[in-house]
Amino acid sequence: IQNVYILNHGINFTNLSIILAVWSACVLLLEIPSGILADKVGKKPTVVFAKFAYLIGIIIFSVFPNIWGFVAGVIAFGVNESFMSGAQESLLYDNLKDFGKEKLFGRILAMATTTREFGLGFGVLIAGFVTQIDVRYNLIGSIILATLGVLIAILLNEGRSHLQSEEVNLLKHFKDSVKVIFSNTKLARILLFSITVISAYLVISEYFVPSLDKLGISYVSIGILAALEAIFFSLGSLISQKISRFDAGIVYSLLSIIMGIFLLVITKANPWSVIVGFMVLRIVKAIAEIYSMADWQKYVSSDQRATTISINSFSENVIYIFFGILFGNIADKYGLFNGFYLAAAIAFSYLGLMSILNTVKKGRSELINVKE
Repeated sequence: IQNVYILNHGINFTNLSIILAVWSACVLLLEIPSGILADKVGKKPTVVFAKFAYLIGIIIFSVFPNIWGFVAGVIAFGVNESFMSGAQESLLYDNLKDFGKEKLFGRILAMATTTREFGLGFGVLIAGFVTQIDVRYNLIGSIILATLGVLIAILLNEGRSHLQSEEVNLLKHFKDSVKVIFSNTKLARILLFSITVISAYLVISEYFVPSLDKLGISYVSIGILAALEAIFFSLGSLISQKISRFDAGIVYSLLSIIMGIFLLVITKANPWSVIVGFMVLRIVKAIAEIYSMADWQKYVSSDQRATTISINSFSENVIYIFFGILFGNIADKYGLFNGFYLAAAIAFSYLGLMSILNTVKKGRSELINVKE
């Protein structure tokens, strides 16, 4: 409903993509500093600050419903997203580690993410009915929920397993975290997966409601479909746990192929292709998000966890900003649904990049053998 609200105030697809790019640019600039801050100061205060920024953003949207108000609002949303990224997952992992239950991380993350999606689905369902009356009433509910989020964040506990980084030099801490990622081919694989498959979803994620709206679907029906999305996301969360023992390389490749195929399905531009396409993509997104995050935790230490996750998210947003703006331009010039061809190409590109990575890895191994 947020994007419908923006579009209803005289914003076209190109300007919407620019507004969303500003959001991502803010995340991009703050992603790594916020991760370092979480590792050095603590995950809880980082999360509290993030939720407060989100509340400010909703208030700005409500008071200043114009392009500059939307830009200011999404900057606040970007602060929230960047400070939450890495910090909330690390906070969960550290608290589980306190009780020797870190192996439950993937399952609990899946439950938490599914609960979030059900909340979003239920919220959009209500918003669909409210929008029929006046879309502005949705902002009142959002302010109430954002305030509740701040209060809950204040009640969280910093895990005893949280280790503050001993590295005083922030730049060196960042460089060390980058080395951790690129010295471990499994982390590098997850990074490539994030900047292709997950970024492909990010490019189109804000266009589900506008796509249905463009096809003439009523707001009430859109609300019902958004609620159904939560069910499909929960199915993806369940699947992510069932495949946790499978080879990660195979899982990532299959997700790349499925994501690309169903992005192409959406280009058919009819109600059923859009609905089926987005529902399947929600399943794929849930699996991709939860599976890759649980996989990431295996290869990093507590004092670098938030920073390395932030570097991963930073990379996602670099790709998203560029292709997100390009998607908006394609949508305005050639039609909204033609933009999904671009997203499909991004998803499929994972397979090519992994082929290059494996070739480099093989070549490096052969070189080491020759030297020995």
